Amino acid sequence: MSRDLPQPLSLPRTLDGPDPDGRFSAETMRHRIKVLFMVSHPTITPTISVHANLMRYLDRERVEVHAVYPRMAARPSYVASGRSSFAALPQTPDVRLRPLEFGPVGGAPKPQLLAQTAQAALPALRDTGRLIRFIISRRIDIIHCEEGTRNAFYAYLLSRVTPARCVVHFHLGYGDWMSQPSRLAIRRADAIISVSGWTGRQIRADGVPAQRIFPVLNGIELSNWDPEGVDGTAIRHEFGLEEQDPLIVQVAQLAGWKRQHLTIEAMPRVLERHPNARLILVGAETARLRTGGETYTETLRRQVAAAGLERQVIFTGRRSDVREILAAADVFTLPSVGEPCALALVEAMAMGNPVVAVRAGGTPEIVEDGKAGLLGTPDDAEQLAANLLALIDDPERRRRIGEYGRRRVQDYFSVQRMAEDVESVYRFVAGPG
Repeated sequence: MSRDLPQPLSLPRTLDGPDPDGRFSAETMRHRIKVLFMVSHPTITPTISVHANLMRYLDRERVEVHAVYPRMAARPSYVASGRSSFAALPQTPDVRLRPLEFGPVGGAPKPQLLAQTAQAALPALRDTGRLIRFIISRRIDIIHCEEGTRNAFYAYLLSRVTPARCVVHFHLGYGDWMSQPSRLAIRRADAIISVSGWTGRQIRADGVPAQRIFPVLNGIELSNWDPEGVDGTAIRHEFGLEEQDPLIVQVAQLAGWKRQHLTIEAMPRVLERHPNARLILVGAETARLRTGGETYTETLRRQVAAAGLERQVIFTGRRSDVREILAAADVFTLPSVGEPCALALVEAMAMGNPVVAVRAGGTPEIVEDGKAGLLGTPDDAEQLAANLLALIDDPERRRRIGEYGRRRVQDYFSVQRMAEDVESVYRFVAGPG
């Protein structure tokens, strides 16, 4: 078992080890924690999905759950789009939802953003005052937020004018991309939940004491990723594959750091031995970031055309049938670097897919090399191809590794385990009520 895997609820773990101050007492456990989640983005993100699952699975006998969300997220146009963060939150009586004016998100021309900011200023001040009074009157113990400025810095300020403690849930790699207000909030938060030990060590290197950093690996709803009863036959028919044709799948946003170009680079060597193999790239480019005048998607398509792989490499865009695609796959690959705790890896393992990935970021904390998959050197297309072939060539090994990965997810990556570990952080931070 990885040394960075979380411990049970009775034993909270920091980067320095379990409960150094012995604060996890019977008195602490008797107190019902009141937590307020900050959801500042109007559209759904993977982070919001994780937090929504926490809201669903925190034990109601021990944790009272509240959440604030952007007013615009409840507009019919947002809800109808299927991407509303409000619609993704639990719509149940035991989760108390409150609208809040966070102001514009960005993406519009600067004059428009300035106008929207000015228009939202008074409502935001009004809502902030109401929220402060709510936190004090309801005796909120914990404000739970993600790492961005609109969440972390706002939550940090609220924790300084109320008795609540600030817990920042860090889902990304720590780095220069962060704003100064975000860095300030993270350095001064009462606790950091990092989604992997790797992420936590990056935060510690920037001066945050290890005693305030708690690695908690992400979890998934296992019933949504059960290979039993999921048939991938229709997917193979859709993309013209026979039953015996090897299928490699990569599910990820189309972005340079996800390394789809590396997987494409590895394909010619795979095809030398298996001419009927296919690579399916599932995902869309969420931001049109240009390099050399073209998007990353355009770069990938040009790479495919130059290699003559138009028939063997399939771009699907965003799909709603990822389970079925994984059920059709022989191997799942994600050679990206800087993955803090990739849910795509966990979901693929839950579906019984053997994984080919790299020894980078938090990936080794998820995929045990040689047991749940094969890990290679980052940015090494030759080794990536060799690992893909090692699994394609050996059906029995694929079956064995896939079954082990499925068991590993069941043992360590359930959303119930994640919720228990997060509750342990709350109790460690809040202390006796």
